[in-house]
Order: sequence, then C-alpha cells, then structure tokens
Amino acid sequence: ATVSVSTTVNGSGTLTWEWSVSSEDYYDYLALYTDDSEDLIPYISLEVPWTSASMEVPWSSTVRFSYIKDDTIHEGQDKGYLRNVGWTPIIQASAERIGEILGADLDWQTTTPGWVDMQNHIARIRAPYIYQQLALLGSCPAAPP
Repeated sequence: ATVSVSTTVNGSGTLTWEWSVSSEDYYDYLALYTDDSEDLIPYISLEVPWTSASMEVPWSSTVRFSYIKDDTIHEGQDKGYLRNVGWTPIIQASAERIGEILGADLDWQTTTPGWVDMQNHIARIRAPYIYQQLALLGSCPAAPP
C-alpha cells in the first residue's frame, strides 16, 4: 500500500522538510521522489525520530513524498510523518532590479579582481516560502511527540 502527497515547485531552489517514520526496516519506508521517477532520492525506514532534511532542486519539478508499506510484516507503528515542508526558490535578477525591489541603490563591494562592474552581473538571492504542515502520511490521527 502507498500513501502519497505531491506538489510542483517552480524554478530552482531548496526544498526543506521534517519527517519521521516507525516501520519495518527496508521494506516499509517514507521516501521523496522527483518528476515521477521511481528512483527514490532520500528515504527513511525503521525507527527515525523527527529529522530535518533538505534537497537542492535544480529546475521546476514535481516532488512526491510517499509512504510505502508491504502487505506482509507489521513492525513499529507502520506510519510515516511529514511536516514543515518549505520551498526557497533561487531568484535571479540584475542588480538594478534587486535595487528596485528593495527600494534602495545597492552598494556593491568587489573583492575579486576583474569584477569591477558588479551592476552588470546576475545576483542570486533566496526568498523563503514556508508552507505550514503539508501532510501527515499514514493512518495515525496525530504526529508522534
């Protein structure tokens, strides 16, 4: 049996989350997949307390968290939990546009020889978007302590 939740992230950025699992080792697990791939990227199994994790996503992708449970052995609580999922996109803009957004001229200081005209370079900034508890996977009505 499988329980899943998915969403699409736009552009490149960092996906962050907290997860926990209580399951049979190896055969039952909570995993993260991207772009409909069946290659699980990170996964957790057995007894894992709440743990923070993150992953760089280089382009727009569909991300899916799935709790996979086999039908034979029941160990632990046979549940996976997910909370505090966040997306921090990397926004690319010219220095001029960043100054417009911030409402002030940027005072660039260069430290690398040859980079005298920072105004013409692309700046990368991170803008956090934190989603409140996105999903609770499994059949438990409440998350573990």
